[in-house]
Amino acid sequence: SDLFDMEYWSLEQAKLGKKKARPLDGHIVFITGAARGIGEATARCFAAAGATLYLVDRDAEALARVADSLAAAHEVVDVSDEQALRAFIDHIDGRRNAYSVVRTTRTVIEELDGAAAADRFFKKQILQRPSLKGLRDWAQDQISISKPGEKEKVQIIHTMLDKVVEDKPGYQCGRCGYLGNTLHWRCPSCSNWDTVQPIIGVEGE
Repeated sequence: SDLFDMEYWSLEQAKLGKKKARPLDGHIVFITGAARGIGEATARCFAAAGATLYLVDRDAEALARVADSLAAAHEVVDVSDEQALRAFIDHIDGRRNAYSVVRTTRTVIEELDGAAAADRFFKKQILQRPSLKGLRDWAQDQISISKPGEKEKVQIIHTMLDKVVEDKPGYQCGRCGYLGNTLHWRCPSCSNWDTVQPIIGVEGE
């Protein structure tokens, strides 16, 4: 029995090793209006391409249904209501966030209040919760405003950080410690369900 289990597991690992990477493995996508229609279809397309999703909509029940079916993080927000959207931004601003949420909220703030306000939010957030992804994107921002003699050095730093981020696994199993860049509902290593989660911290989200 033990021999069979070992041989069977080796075969399963070989199958996993041959699995093709999906185009959005390791990427996190923020989708508004995700509870139905085009938003829901978009969410399902991104999920099929390997993305980890963060979904928002004003319909709590429908949003929960879609989010549960895709194992996605979600939050009830009416983005067509500027007051509600600003309240959501204030909520985000008052807490320590995963970097994908910071990046998306920065884009929303820029559309509402301009680049300067968005940059203030971004710098505050990455100082509160430093991450390699945040440092990489901050370095990218500096390239365009660096003096001619410094621009090449900043570009090199950004390129190095980008490679480090790409090489870091984005997900880890809380049961066995398996590391990877794809979110699995069932851990490929220990076979437990719902134990693989995004890595939170300096080297992750």
